[in-house]
Amino acid sequence: MARRLLVLANETVASPRVVEEVLRRADADAEVLVVAPVLHRGRVDHFLTSGEDEARAQAQSRLERTTGALAEAGIAVRGELGDATPHQALDDAVRHFGPDEVILVTHPPHRSLWLERGLVERARSAQPVPITHMVVDLEADRATVHADPRRTDGPGIPRVRVFHSAPYDEALRIRERGFRAVADRGMVAVTTAPPDGDTGVVFAVDLPAEVLGDDTGEGAAVRVPADVLDRHGPAVETEDAYVE
Repeated sequence: MARRLLVLANETVASPRVVEEVLRRADADAEVLVVAPVLHRGRVDHFLTSGEDEARAQAQSRLERTTGALAEAGIAVRGELGDATPHQALDDAVRHFGPDEVILVTHPPHRSLWLERGLVERARSAQPVPITHMVVDLEADRATVHADPRRTDGPGIPRVRVFHSAPYDEALRIRERGFRAVADRGMVAVTTAPPDGDTGVVFAVDLPAEVLGDDTGEGAAVRVPADVLDRHGPAVETEDAYVE
C-alpha cells in the first residue's frame, strides 16, 4: 500500500535538501503532502490585509518550488498553505491527510523560533506517527536529519492484515473519505481472516501487530479506531483471491 508522507516546513521548504530527503524516503507509489504555514513577520500582519497577502504569496511561492520539483521527479505530491501557528498547521494536516510519517523541517537552533517553542518535542508527544526532524541551514546549503526516537513502525515491525466487509453504499464512502466515514463511535469492525461468502466489498489494511495486541488469532473479530485504519491505509479493495 502507498505510504503517505507529510512535510511541514517554514522558509526551508524551498531548499533542494528538502526535495532530496523526500525523494530518498518516498517510494514510487508514495503520496506526499507539503504544508507551508503562512508566516507573519509580526503581530501587525494579523491586522493588515497587505501583510497577510504578502505572507500568503511568499508561502505559496516556496510551496510551488518544492511541489514542482517533486512532481517532476514522478512523486504524487500536492501542497497546501497552513495555519500560521505550526502546531495547528500540523494538527490540521495529520487529521485530514492521515500520514504514515511526518518530516518537520526547521532552521538551525540559533535561528529557529519553532525550536525555541519546542515544536518537535510537542509534536512527538501529541502525534502517534513517527516524526523526523530535519534541520536545514540555508546559508551553508546543508541539512541534518534526526530520526524520531519513538519510532516503532518500519520494515522490521510485524504487521497483521485485517479485513472489513462493507455494503456497496458504505464501500463508496470508504473509497472517498476513508474509514472515518463509516465508523461507529470512532470504531470499525475488522477480522483477521477474509470473510466467507458474498459479504459485499471487502477491504484490507495492514496494521502493526501491536495495534491488535493479543487479538491476532486467525479469524479474530476486533474493533479498531477508524483513524488507525486510515493512518495505515489507504484501504485496498480485495479481489477474489484477496490481496497478497
